[in-house]
Amino acid sequence: MMKFKKSGLVADLFPNVKLMQGVGHFLFNYHSENSGAIHGLRVMYSSVHLILLLMQFGCTFGNLVVESDDVNDLAANTITVLFFTHTMTKYIYFAVRSKMFYRTLGIWNQANSHPLFVESNNRYHSIALKKMRQLLIIVITVTIFSTISWTTITFFGPSERIRKDPDNENVTMSIEIPRLLIKSWYPWNAMSGIGNIASLVFQVLFQCLKKRCNQSMLKVYYIFFSMSQANLVDSMFCSWLIFACEQLMHLKEILKPLMELSATLDTYVPKTADLFRAPSANSQNNMVEEYNEKNQDDYDLRGIYSTGQELGTHYRSAALQTFNTGGGGIGPNGLTKKQELMVRSAIKYWVERHKHVVRLVTAIGDTYGIALLLHMLTSTIMLTLLAYQATKIDGVNPYAFSVIGYLLYALGQVFHFCIFGNRLIEESSSVMEAAYSCHWYDGSEEAKTFVQIVCQQCQKAMSISGAKFFTVSLDLFASVLGAVVTVLTDKVASLDNLAITPNSKRNLELDLDFLERRQNAGPASGVTENSKSPVEISPESVDRVKVIVLGAPAVGKTSIIQQFVWNDFCEDYVPTDRKHTYYPSVITNERLYEIKISDLPVIPYFPVNSYYEWTDYRYYGLRSATAYILVFDLSNIETFQYVKTLREQICESRNMSNVPVLVVGNKEDLIATPEESTSSGKTAITSGHDEKRRDIVNLVKKHWKSGYIECSAKYNWKVVGVFKELMNMIDSIEIRDQSPMLDNIQDALDRNKCSVL
Repeated sequence: MMKFKKSGLVADLFPNVKLMQGVGHFLFNYHSENSGAIHGLRVMYSSVHLILLLMQFGCTFGNLVVESDDVNDLAANTITVLFFTHTMTKYIYFAVRSKMFYRTLGIWNQANSHPLFVESNNRYHSIALKKMRQLLIIVITVTIFSTISWTTITFFGPSERIRKDPDNENVTMSIEIPRLLIKSWYPWNAMSGIGNIASLVFQVLFQCLKKRCNQSMLKVYYIFFSMSQANLVDSMFCSWLIFACEQLMHLKEILKPLMELSATLDTYVPKTADLFRAPSANSQNNMVEEYNEKNQDDYDLRGIYSTGQELGTHYRSAALQTFNTGGGGIGPNGLTKKQELMVRSAIKYWVERHKHVVRLVTAIGDTYGIALLLHMLTSTIMLTLLAYQATKIDGVNPYAFSVIGYLLYALGQVFHFCIFGNRLIEESSSVMEAAYSCHWYDGSEEAKTFVQIVCQQCQKAMSISGAKFFTVSLDLFASVLGAVVTVLTDKVASLDNLAITPNSKRNLELDLDFLERRQNAGPASGVTENSKSPVEISPESVDRVKVIVLGAPAVGKTSIIQQFVWNDFCEDYVPTDRKHTYYPSVITNERLYEIKISDLPVIPYFPVNSYYEWTDYRYYGLRSATAYILVFDLSNIETFQYVKTLREQICESRNMSNVPVLVVGNKEDLIATPEESTSSGKTAITSGHDEKRRDIVNLVKKHWKSGYIECSAKYNWKVVGVFKELMNMIDSIEIRDQSPMLDNIQDALDRNKCSVL
């Protein structure tokens, strides 16, 4: 049986060490019993944990490979795999480099102290100990809370996966999946029966350890176990940094009394004995009371930490004084041999303690630098994917809580490193300032040289780097957070709510003139489905056009767009509750246009200036559109009033001389002639609206000087003509703005082709 004595950092971090041993880390030192048989059991315990961890991680990765056909599932499964990659990284990394961890833990076992500075050393040691305990409690609390939240949210919401219908690629279908804590692939059927029970038990009851046959099993949940593996190692790293920072605080505090002591060697100092009256000079007892809770009057620090003015001393040159040298004292103040030795050893103590801190920080960086690099690589990829997933949040639901929880947890891990790494930089860089601020000019020549060396040595701050690739600081956290915000804003600005279906991914070439003729032609016209577009050569240049579609509720804005882009009509009315964007391409007059069609919900007003446009996301990009399509319902003339008001606001907001506006009257099938209504099976709305329709046409064409067209999105009547008319209006404005040369005008008159890609 081998006994060990807890000392130094091992004693301070012993609760952390025991927890790491409990969750299965390959940490076999620091046990009260370390005989061969018990050591073998500990190795077996950690190995079983590693095997089960690898098995579950492999099943999670297998689910990523199997369910990779859908983009959303691929992103979600990748985030899950990356989340547990932290556990694999920290677990295996600690096992491989455990000797370096032992070396760092033992680097402070032989820390000496100076008799005059014992109180300060003990006080800052107790402060560091308190902060390390608080950090450990916070980490454990967050881990437990995250485990409970993860387990709870699993049982909310449907347990299904959205897939394309194999019979109709335009239709999606829901497939029920096992309700497990982690989406994983298992070689058995996990849907029901013994397979489902085995899968759930494997994830929930991760490891059972029997000390005796009649004892109950120790249940360790897989989620808690995985997060604890990574978080406890991170907590140890941050505790090291806390200890180093408090030691630097101790060194900065004793600089002033150090200068006062050094002045006694060659300068007359009245009441010299006060400088050596340290209440804890002969005490090695740790002061366990907290520094911010204990009454400061209990610490009689006047002899060490007070300035010369508070002590009532007056520094004067020794050459102007007459001293009694017959008493055997040393120097102008008559110091004893012990006092002289104490003064001269104080500077040595400061230098050696600072070198000790430098060795500790260097060992921390060597021990954990590669783990930090791997952590940041994994976190950066995961946070980028989470920013992408966050753009799909559409309400308060389990998906939103899951994404936000992942984001907060991942950012918290990065912040956890950076806040303590940044404090190390600040504390080490302020040592030079503390040295310059002390009364070095009243000290001895030896002390002045010491201050000069300290200022030169501390010009470069101590820091922890991720294998020399980056420095752990708040600047690193700001760059990571900035990257996440950039991805998030870019997605919101350009790809948010992008309407994507299988049909939208095809690269089709459609001629608008050809489509319009085919819609109006009968079977005898000779126009077949296999007829080719007359556009044979793709234009070399691409022009981008931004079209905004606006209108009152239920007028058919979305139906017109989807009929044009996808040749599809939905019978059920679904209100547009957010912005949708479509990206067809159009060829008109031998020029290729890439159109960005934005379908917006009903807006209360048009933004009259940039302030209103940018403060509300609904209005983003409205004032910079190339053209506007204003839709109203022909069967409900009252909806035209909304178009009229909206058009007035647009004209007030921007110069409309080069901005085409096309007014579209939809639902033409509801006001068709009796013959047409009979063929379509609908009742026509006829004479009551004719006069109002003529007034609208007259207002739009003669007074507004805008385009006007009527269509039916349901039966695809003149839908292609809507966008053909719009592109002709855009092309006419561009031709008008060009140089008015005769050949250009003649060329423009000859061009009349328009196609859609």
